[in-house]
Amino acid sequence: MQRALLILGAAAMLAPTALLAQRARPRETVLGRVVALYPAGDAARPVRGELLAVRPDSAWVLAPDLSRVAAVPMASIRTALVRRHGLTAERGVLWGAALGVIAGVGLSAACSSVEGSSCGGVLVGTTAFGLLLGGLAAPSLASSSRWHITPVTAESLARFARFPQGPPTGVSLDQMADGESGAAAGRPRP
Repeated sequence: MQRALLILGAAAMLAPTALLAQRARPRETVLGRVVALYPAGDAARPVRGELLAVRPDSAWVLAPDLSRVAAVPMASIRTALVRRHGLTAERGVLWGAALGVIAGVGLSAACSSVEGSSCGGVLVGTTAFGLLLGGLAAPSLASSSRWHITPVTAESLARFARFPQGPPTGVSLDQMADGESGAAAGRPRP
């Protein structure tokens, strides 16, 4: 019984600790938001990466691998998706399943310490319940994890850029992609 309570207590304490560690990170970053800019043509592929700078005529996006900067004409952008946070629908379902398994293991251990008890379905039941809760939260998480911007204007995108006033003078965006200015080298992606 004591072992079951210890396992259950440890499981209950680990999840909030992980969540608090995420909240301790600053919400604001000097880097631009991760965006996907969708051009007007149906066959055109979206441009994805960190939004570096915006001017009335163009938006500059740094590729996720920091290898190049793409200049996208503002007139060609049909819609933009801006990543708001990383807790997507998939992660919500995974968290629900993980918490269901942890609770199931703890409850199964506690139940098995009682003589004559039948605990066969506890783990399956709590895992299914966790998946259900994660599945119910998934649509809300999916819609809150991104901003959809349509129509796209320089003003609507500028607040998400690393340089909202436009590219800095004296430093080319290609230099930033190469890491020569130190702005992109060794920084974690948002």
